[in-house]
Amino acid sequence: MSYIEIEALKRLKSANLILIITPILIAIGIIAGVFGIVSLTAGGSAFGSPLPASSVVVASVTTLVLIGVLPLVGIILGLIAILKLRGGFKDLKSVFPEAGIGASGGLLLLIGYIVFILFPLGIILAILTNNPGLLILQSVGLGLGGIIYFLGEILTAIGFYRVGNRYNESLVSIGGILTIFLPFIGYILNFIGLGKIINRLSMGQQPYSPQPYQQSTFQPSGMPYSQPQPMSPQAPLPIYQTGPFAVLRPDGSMTFQVYSSQPAQLVSARIEDTGNTTTTITPNFIPPNQITNVTVNFGSIQIVPGRQYRIIVTAVINNSSIQFPVYANS
Repeated sequence: MSYIEIEALKRLKSANLILIITPILIAIGIIAGVFGIVSLTAGGSAFGSPLPASSVVVASVTTLVLIGVLPLVGIILGLIAILKLRGGFKDLKSVFPEAGIGASGGLLLLIGYIVFILFPLGIILAILTNNPGLLILQSVGLGLGGIIYFLGEILTAIGFYRVGNRYNESLVSIGGILTIFLPFIGYILNFIGLGKIINRLSMGQQPYSPQPYQQSTFQPSGMPYSQPQPMSPQAPLPIYQTGPFAVLRPDGSMTFQVYSSQPAQLVSARIEDTGNTTTTITPNFIPPNQITNVTVNFGSIQIVPGRQYRIIVTAVINNSSIQFPVYANS
């Protein structure tokens, strides 16, 4: 896995953790604040006897802190969570484009959240100034903010569902859908599921099968070309390409990222359907359990602009020859 991919998943995990904590902080602040107000109103008789003046002051300050500070902290944390959520999906989009819907959802969440924060202040101002027109305008804006936020929830839920499907983690798939109807439970499931995915990646395991590839025939330059469609092998390979697709340049050079769970030696590379083969690979030794940047040089070759190529790389692991695909755009 690429560094960007792991970091994106970590950002999504931390966003879900914050979204779990945020409502708890707000609820504690409101409940404790209300209880403090009731106690102060009763003059401390709720505790059996009236409180001394100094204790009343302390209780008043504590109540104000609970009512004002904790919910405010919760609101700020909610904003941070949305930014992390959107950033995580944006980074993950570079690995698989389907995650982009989560980034779009994060933007809608951000807009809706800001509206939720600002428009209630406008409603309070309208009430204080006895301005019915402003009150109606602010109420309509608040309603639109709610709709925008809900649409964002749906898009991010779809994003989490797709993340769960890609990494074969049902907790994230289920949690993604639950964030629409039962957000608190959905965030908990997402947090647990994303943690499991990150742990598997950190241990060097391949959490999903490489995307399937459908054989295509070479088309001469100028003829229509259909992109190859990805197909999964029967078992995960111990060595595979990571990160985004490589770029095959007109000078025949290509750089890609590779991950191997065992020490491996790259011995050759072949561009499928063209007959171009090379043994010029740098570095040709791949250390285990880390991402390595590899450069392959085929020399001067003819490539079709805008085409996607499949390169078959041969590696030797434990005295056994293994071939794995590398995908590159021209």
